[in-house]
Amino acid sequence: MRAILKVVLCDCAVAIELRRTGLVDLARRWRIKLAVTDLLFERELRGSTTSPWGSVNSTAPTAYDGVTAQNGKEFRVERLPPETLQRAMVLYRQCARLSLQDACTLTLARQRAWLLATMNAAVACAATELGVDVCDFDWLRRELLRFEESAARDSEKPVSSIEDVRDPYGAIEHSSG
Repeated sequence: MRAILKVVLCDCAVAIELRRTGLVDLARRWRIKLAVTDLLFERELRGSTTSPWGSVNSTAPTAYDGVTAQNGKEFRVERLPPETLQRAMVLYRQCARLSLQDACTLTLARQRAWLLATMNAAVACAATELGVDVCDFDWLRRELLRFEESAARDSEKPVSSIEDVRDPYGAIEHSSG
């Protein structure tokens, strides 16, 4: 099944809050892809004691090339291709308020047209200037909870077709013919 929403997390604070609040499981249930760049994973999440994956001495994943972290239970780790890294370096040099990690995540979100989740106002401002859709943790939390509340209401209604069961929000494109 295709993801109904693809979100790249710009900073570990968003990843940690999603895990801490139990929203990672909710996102997975609603086919919302949560991803981090390999750079964020290596620099801030892999060995951090506050990491959603624990310390580097634990069974920390070595996830790359689209393999999901923590045995497929957490966030997708996206390897940045060379062309993305080159574009990110250009953005990093042009925008003093961005870290290299921020520039890489912003470039990935822009190239793939994914939603960028951040708790950093400077990154949010830069994303908006570049035409990248951006949200913060609170918005993402509200949307996940809204999906869950809608499903609870809809479960009380009769289902008109099997497609309504598989795709209650009309998120899957259906081809005619």
